[in-house]
Amino acid sequence: MQSKSVNPHVVGIVLAGLLAALFAFLPVQIEIRGRSAEAQATEVPPTAASAAVENVYAPPAEPVVVEYTLRTLLGATPPMAYIGVGGAIDGVINPTLTANVGDTVRLTVINGDPVLHDLQITEFGVNTGELTEAEQTVTVEFVADQPGSFVYFCSIPGHQQIGMHGLL
Repeated sequence: MQSKSVNPHVVGIVLAGLLAALFAFLPVQIEIRGRSAEAQATEVPPTAASAAVENVYAPPAEPVVVEYTLRTLLGATPPMAYIGVGGAIDGVINPTLTANVGDTVRLTVINGDPVLHDLQITEFGVNTGELTEAEQTVTVEFVADQPGSFVYFCSIPGHQQIGMHGLL
């Protein structure tokens, strides 16, 4: 009489199928300290890390006034730009300005050279008017009443195209 060997791969597949069928048809309830596994899985105790993340993304309770100063700049890269003055944007070319919805934005623009410039943000109706003299300074104020990213730019023909723009 000849003995036949059984392929171990076939045995593994059959056992896996039997276990899957067993768990599919038999209700299993695991008790953990008197509570079901379902209840235990949904109750996650707060940790210091989760509390820190919540604080980082929490909007301020009251709208605030955020202030930025930009100076026009010639001869850098790009050839025409705004450069941040003071605070976190100091020295940053075409810095990204941030505000929360509801905040009042106070934006001061200094003409760094005797060349015609301005600053506009179309979505908020912001326009500094023409700045023609060196060191001429204009401050505009508006409420950031909508979320999103908005371009601030110089509307003098060609200026935005060669780099005089940034994001709010």
